[in-house]
Amino acid sequence: MIQDIQKPALHPRIFYVGGFRFPDGDAAAHRVYGIGKALRDSGYEVVFLGAESAGRPQDAIPGIGYSFDDFQYQPAGNEGNDLLHRAFRLWHTHLSGLSVMARLKKHWTDSSVAVFAYQASSPLLAQLRCFCHRRNAVLVSDVVEWYDRRHITGGRFGPFALDSEIRMRFVNRLSDGIIAISRYLESYYGRVGIPTLRVPALVNLDTKCWNNLTSKPSCESRIKLAFVGIAGQKDLVVNAIRGIACLGPQARAIELSLVGPSAQELRIALGRESGLLNTLRNSLRFTGRLPHTEALGRLAQADFSIILRPDQRFAHAGFPTKLVESLAMGVPVICNLTSDIGLYVRDGQEGLIVQDSSPEAFADGLKRILGLTFAQRTAMRHHARHRAEQSFDYRNWAEPLGRFMESVLARRGVIK
Repeated sequence: MIQDIQKPALHPRIFYVGGFRFPDGDAAAHRVYGIGKALRDSGYEVVFLGAESAGRPQDAIPGIGYSFDDFQYQPAGNEGNDLLHRAFRLWHTHLSGLSVMARLKKHWTDSSVAVFAYQASSPLLAQLRCFCHRRNAVLVSDVVEWYDRRHITGGRFGPFALDSEIRMRFVNRLSDGIIAISRYLESYYGRVGIPTLRVPALVNLDTKCWNNLTSKPSCESRIKLAFVGIAGQKDLVVNAIRGIACLGPQARAIELSLVGPSAQELRIALGRESGLLNTLRNSLRFTGRLPHTEALGRLAQADFSIILRPDQRFAHAGFPTKLVESLAMGVPVICNLTSDIGLYVRDGQEGLIVQDSSPEAFADGLKRILGLTFAQRTAMRHHARHRAEQSFDYRNWAEPLGRFMESVLARRGVIK
């Protein structure tokens, strides 16, 4: 078994734990990676203990484990995709937290001062709180969602939904600090006296993938739209398709690239209106699921990306990573206002804002887009990229995160 090198650390150590698949397995991994870079710039060493079953071969370092961008990470193990392995991983890593606790105890050093828990289960948070308090360290919860219980496996009265409500209403409050992804969550936890910092999704805009930009919008006769994600209840891409159909003959001027959802998934989501896929067959392009870098490349070719979410609590508590990615690629968005989108998107500047998530409102937005000049669309691309540089590059958050950590550590009497 690989052993952690117990050499004196130059900086106080933070362990980041949770259900992410580091370094680039999902949106959760991208979030913790961005925060990790900001924490490192503010003077901390960050070690990731995620849910990936194995590290990437190119990241392996004999005697240490795995390292990506000079971040050490220790996989959860238990490889295999059969039902037994998946069930064991779900229990051992996500629910009971036994895998996290075992790795945390193994790699803990005298320089360790904090544990950041990304959207951890109630049992794991309870264990982490006891672990940190026994070792005079702080526990910080990274809270990014307040799930709609109807969307959770097992339904609104199932064990996962129950755990979610208990965690959000009670267990998170036992943390020494909260990193909240939205103003909604910042307000919810801040008003009960917990030190809370709002941090959106962060990116490193120096990375090559964010600089593979299309320098100007499409000069073709068709407007290119892109949707990157899953066709579910969270993102209403089906309403975008219905909205395109509302245009009638004008729909020929629209091309929608769907990165992620398959035609079959959309047929199911559209239900009795599934015939729209045939009606709009000349306007829809399906790419299937793509690796993250390839998906960003497809996104960069679009004139606008689509973000439609219902006006419900889960949409206001969360924050769309796809907004950050779109603006970082210099692609303005067509969206309705949920969560903190209005902080970053001005109508006619970084995107076009529609009244709500309905097909009719989306169709009205498309008519406005069809009336934009090439120069106007070019200016919007520049506004989008500039907004990302000002608001989402991790360097802008190193100082706020540093101050937050100093406050939380001082409150608990922990000396760096």
